[in-house]
Amino acid sequence: MYDNNFFENFDLSVNFQNLRQEKVTHYKLNDGRIWSVFEGKFVSSVDDTANIQEQTITLEELISALDFYHYPKGELKSDEEFASEACAKRNQLLSETDYLVTPDYPLTEVQKQTLYSYRQALRDIPAQKGFPREITWPTLNLK
Repeated sequence: MYDNNFFENFDLSVNFQNLRQEKVTHYKLNDGRIWSVFEGKFVSSVDDTANIQEQTITLEELISALDFYHYPKGELKSDEEFASEACAKRNQLLSETDYLVTPDYPLTEVQKQTLYSYRQALRDIPAQKGFPREITWPTLNLK
């Protein structure tokens, strides 16, 4: 067990602003493009506060670094990742309306048809042109 004087011998003050500034905020690729970690996309310019990694890297190295540090990959996500996220969102939206399709839920015939059309549109999302990067999400209005 440590006594109360144990920590008096250490300087525990930390300058968090300096730590934040030392963290890489941008990566420069060997083709000249600059990736913004916080924006999750390529940018055309950076400001004076940017901390760009000194060594240029390949696109594959950038993706590995983003994965390693759990940074969002933004537009660098693969089609499989976009599709997985879209299907998860679609499944969530379907499950949010499951209770509405029970036979005893009080909906008019018009509302039921609207609901069925909405749910079918959700199921058809993977067939949309541009899927998985460009999705038109259906909306539900039962009023």
